[in-house]
Amino acid sequence: MKSIASGRPPSSADRQRRPMALTDETRATASRGSDLPATREGVVSVLVATHRDLALLERALDVFTTMPGIEIVIVNNDPSQDVQSWAATHVPDARVIEMGFDAGYPRAMNAAIAASRGEFVLLLDSDLFLSSSYVPELIRFLASRPKVGAAGGKLLRYDLQMDCETDMIDTVGVLLGHNRRITGRGEGERDHGQYNDAAQVFGIDGAGMFLRRSALESVALDGEYFDSSFFMHKEDTDLCWRLRLAGWEIWYVPSAAGAHGRTTRGLGRRPYLSGLSAFHRNERAKRPSVRFHATKNQWLMLTKNEDGRTLLRDLPLILGRESCVLLYNAIFSPSTLLAVRDYFRLLQPTMRKRRLIKERQVIRPSDMHAWFGTGPSRARQSR
Repeated sequence: MKSIASGRPPSSADRQRRPMALTDETRATASRGSDLPATREGVVSVLVATHRDLALLERALDVFTTMPGIEIVIVNNDPSQDVQSWAATHVPDARVIEMGFDAGYPRAMNAAIAASRGEFVLLLDSDLFLSSSYVPELIRFLASRPKVGAAGGKLLRYDLQMDCETDMIDTVGVLLGHNRRITGRGEGERDHGQYNDAAQVFGIDGAGMFLRRSALESVALDGEYFDSSFFMHKEDTDLCWRLRLAGWEIWYVPSAAGAHGRTTRGLGRRPYLSGLSAFHRNERAKRPSVRFHATKNQWLMLTKNEDGRTLLRDLPLILGRESCVLLYNAIFSPSTLLAVRDYFRLLQPTMRKRRLIKERQVIRPSDMHAWFGTGPSRARQSR
């Protein structure tokens, strides 16, 4: 087991007020001590951030311990956990990055990506249990389609309390509506084989996202793959949006299977009004910090990635949704409105990121707009 330290944590004030960035110093520190070449062809880097969930992590990593061509990188976001000792016992070949504080998911994953060397990258969660064929299926798929930058498989829900897999779909891809609402494709539906065909999708959920490293490098901004100003929530959709703008394809591959013990629930594709009670129940179950970051990150994501013409085309729908969300939070979670302050605080660096994204954009705005809603026609999705 190799340990990598990322330096001393910033103060609590810095963590709250300063956008986090994977600096050259952090990148160099993360790579220090590595005996791996710059990139290892055919190797898959399995990356997981842990925060008070070591009890689940052993099961999540078990399938990879005997799999050839695997590099495991664990990022510890909780200094109260002795991940070093745990990893030495359970996954002795893993590399451990000690962040020294709760750095948030994007910053942790940025450090892991920088420290890893696989040609492909798999994002793992501690409550995500993948089949032994998940990685081989996706390697074969990406090997046969060089334009694919990211892919993911069919994830069913795992009941952590009952300790069993269910027949309920967790995710088979991510959709982004004309109102820019993020929905899980198939979420909450029983699996009857209705999603047994491979298809292009707008995006893939961060749990189980399988990425080509060259695609990640092509959309990195100042050395960051995930936007560290997000801290948590929606950073995966933001990454997928940037991949699509850069011309990469994103696919759902049903032959790659797994189960996810997700603790939060969405409405799937149900409208807010028809699922109002479920929406309210789900929102009340979320921590205030989750609602805060979800609101802030929604606006940051739109600011960075939207094309002006398509934004105007869907503006009434977007404003309608955002107004409803703000009104709901003003009534039931007033602290969430601090997202307005943080959005404007982060606006200048976000506009700089936007300029970089648009300079690299290769997809036409009209073609990008086709991915909003249910996406392009089935024939185009399956090409």
